[in-house]
Amino acid sequence: MKFSIIKSIFIVSIASLLFTACGEQSSYDKAKEEIEEAGEAVGDVFQKEKKELQSDLKDTRKAIQSRMEEMREGMADASEEAKQEMKEEMAKLDKLGQRLDKQLNEMGEDVKDGWKDFEKESRSVLHDVKQEWNELLSSNE
Repeated sequence: MKFSIIKSIFIVSIASLLFTACGEQSSYDKAKEEIEEAGEAVGDVFQKEKKELQSDLKDTRKAIQSRMEEMREGMADASEEAKQEMKEEMAKLDKLGQRLDKQLNEMGEDVKDGWKDFEKESRSVLHDVKQEWNELLSSNE
């Protein structure tokens, strides 16, 4: 949806430029300015989407880290069997956290080249991590 809005703005701006390019110089300048403004709007949308995704990834990572801390504290009073189960769950949570860390690190590298692909992949990883995390939490209830 956002991409189609951006695409529409860009197409209208290009059409304005082509239409007015045949006219006088001031029309050309106006069309050029409109294209620059459209480019800035695209950049603003990109930055907003990037920040939202980054926030989602970080929030989920913090929740996993918090759960791991709770488990570490609970291990002191747990039986040996419970400790083993907690260690296994913590290992799974650690892997989920590493997946999120990887996405966060790659975000800085990949965003310029293929934002939509990167965002789709990151949302998929985030969804998978949340689903696995919820399964872990529900299996311990």
